Order: sequence, then structure tokens, then C-alpha cells
Amino acid sequence: MAASTEDYLQFTCGDSLRVQRSISPNLSVIHPMFAEGGLVNPRTGHKIPGIYIGRDSSGGNFYFDVHQLYQAKVLHNPNIVLLGQIDHRKSALLKSYILRLVAYGYNVLVTDIKGEYDMLASHIKNSKVLRFGEDTELCINPLDKRIPRDKQVELVGLMAVAAMGSDHDALTTRENGTLRWAVESAHEHYGPGSPGVATLPDLVAKLKDPDEFMERHFGRSRVQILEDSVDLAIGLQELTKGGIGAMCSGETSTNFYEETPFLSMNLREVPQRWLPIITTILNFFTSSQFGERNAWGRFHFIVHDEAWQLARDPGFVQSLIESHKLGRTRGVSNISAFHHLQTLYRSGFSQVIKEVVVDADTRIIYAQDETELQLTADELRLNDNEVALIPDQPPGTGIWKIGRNYSIQVQHEAFDWEIPLLETSHLLKGTEI
Repeated sequence: MAASTEDYLQFTCGDSLRVQRSISPNLSVIHPMFAEGGLVNPRTGHKIPGIYIGRDSSGGNFYFDVHQLYQAKVLHNPNIVLLGQIDHRKSALLKSYILRLVAYGYNVLVTDIKGEYDMLASHIKNSKVLRFGEDTELCINPLDKRIPRDKQVELVGLMAVAAMGSDHDALTTRENGTLRWAVESAHEHYGPGSPGVATLPDLVAKLKDPDEFMERHFGRSRVQILEDSVDLAIGLQELTKGGIGAMCSGETSTNFYEETPFLSMNLREVPQRWLPIITTILNFFTSSQFGERNAWGRFHFIVHDEAWQLARDPGFVQSLIESHKLGRTRGVSNISAFHHLQTLYRSGFSQVIKEVVVDADTRIIYAQDETELQLTADELRLNDNEVALIPDQPPGTGIWKIGRNYSIQVQHEAFDWEIPLLETSHLLKGTEI
């Protein structure tokens, strides 16, 4: 039998507090779980359980859990897009939500471009921070045997597109065919049961010097293969040099596979030109195979903070779209934070990046400048009342558009002990944390 409210208070307070009956608004002051309000299952009429976020505009407590909402058929997909101006506490919401997700048993990965999640990780038991950059000793092998072969081809293709630059936004049909058989040949070189592992340099070697295996299976001469793959080979060869070569050219580091409830990929020291490649690899590794019962597909939530920096790259955009598409079947919720939609659409891939927004059934809109608001209103189908609220929302307050039926203004509430873990502007304010 479930414990009553009196049982709960007696257990937590013991003899120090005389148990009393009270109405819900008063009782919610003692603990948020006793609040009224919240989202309702349209089929049963029952409240949908969730994780405490803060207060809605009526003063009631607001809870949110995409997995519970999807099961209740309030949402059609588990993805989330968060929009808001600088200094309106988008990151504070993300960090607070991550803390609470981990407490509820979910596993979370963050691609941390600014390097500001280390403090959060230090307060989560068994969390892990992986630091990438010029001097890293970490390596992620895109030809790792644990990745299905067709996914290896797809991953390397995305890396190649990122390496070849903005004038090459997709592989040609011939490049894709050449890549497929070059991957097969690189693995064939070691043979079944061989202790050797194919790596990116092996693949580049096959593209620069096609062998009889590729010629026979692809049905094209070596001269034709070389002509088809020259740009592909040059692009991938660049990924085997310098600091980025150290990250992509060897066997996957074993500590990448260690179990953890919270994994932060600290990319602060990664040069700007590498960011799309590294985040494409990480996004693919951590979201494409969730549910396959192996250590490299174990996350329930993938968080991209400041994702607007990566939206200029077609490879990253494509990998993010794929991750969004796979969200339902893999049990992964992707959370992407941007300043505003204009930033995304200036990337040059406006028609493609729109899919990221479309495939997010939860949109959280913090304050927007009035010059940006019309685009946001049009794309997210905001009504006049919502548009009127958005410009003057105080930091931490946002419109939560959830599925087709819910639009709720919510003020995020951080607990006192959380605040030191959420602050990112303390230096500018002249304070310490």
C-alpha cells in the first residue's frame, strides 16, 4: 500500500513535527512532490509523473519527463529545443535538469563546448569528464568493430564532409560507393580473427591506392576509383594529421566505454575547425545504438549546449538530424540549446536545420529580442498571447510548448545547494561561487 502524506511527514520529520492535515498549496511549501498542477494524461485523466522544474504561471509546481510524457502519448518524439537570449539562464535550466535526471536514474551525456560542466560533474557520483584538444590522449576509432559496418561508412562519410569544407555538403553517389568498399577492404586486410584493428589511416591508404578487392567488388577500375575518390581521400587524410589525427587515427580509448551516469565531453580546447568533426563522432557514438546492450550506447539524454556554433557544418547537422529521427526507437532524448532561430538559419543549411526544430516535440522559448520574435513565432506557431509574453520574460522563465496541447509559462526554480553548480557569470558580477 502506498504511504500516505502523513506517513511521509512522520518519516522525514519524526517526532520533531506534529503531523497535521493541510491543503495542497500549503503542503507544497514543505516538499514540491505534494503540489497540485502538472500535466495530465488525456486518456486516463491522471497526473503524469515527472521531474520538478519550477512554478507555472498559476503558482503550481511544474514537472516534466519526456519519457513519461511519450508513454502517455502527450508527445510524439522525445526531443527538446531550447531557445533564449544570452544571460537568460538557459544553461542553468540544463544543468539543474541534468542533476535531477541523474537523481532519477537517467544517464546523460553533454557536449560541452564552453568547458563549464566540470563543476557539475564533480558533484555527481561516478561521473566522468573526457577532455579533447591538441594534447589529448583520447582516441575514437570510426572503424571500431563494435559499430555495425554500414554505420561505419555513414560515420566516416559525415567526417569526410566536415573535413572537406562548406563547398562539399554531401558525398556523391560514387564517393559513397568508393567509401563503402574502402571500409570493407580496410577490414579485409586484417582478416577474420586477426588481432589487428582497421583504423582511419588504413582507410585513407585504400582510397589512395585501391586494391584488387575494391576493384572486384565495386566493379570499377583502379583508375576510375582514384578519380572518384580524390576529394574524399584528401579530406580524410587531413583527419589523420596533427592533433586531430591523434584523436581519430588509433583504436578507441578503453575509458570511453566505462559506465557513468553523467559523461561530459569537454571540448573547450578543441580548435574551432575541429568542433564539427569531433561532435559528429561523439553524437553518433553515443546516440545511434542506444538499447543495443553495449557500453557505447547507454545514454538516455544527449545535451548539446551552444549548438548554434556547430550548425554551420553539414556533417554535424546531418548527424543531429539522424539522432533526432532515432530518438523514439532508441530511447534517446536530444536536447539542443540555441540563442535564436536566426542564428541557425544563417548557417546556410536553413532548410535542413529546420528538421531539428520540427523533430522536437518540446520547445522551450526564453526571452527573445523583438527583431527575432517574428521568425520564432512563425516557425513555432506561437499565438498572440505567447508572442506578447516572450520579450519581457525574466531570466529563468520560458514558454514550454509541449506536444500539440500544452503551452505553459514556467519559472525554473533552483535549490540553494544547486546554485553554485549552475552559475556561469560570477566573474563578470564580481562574485565568488
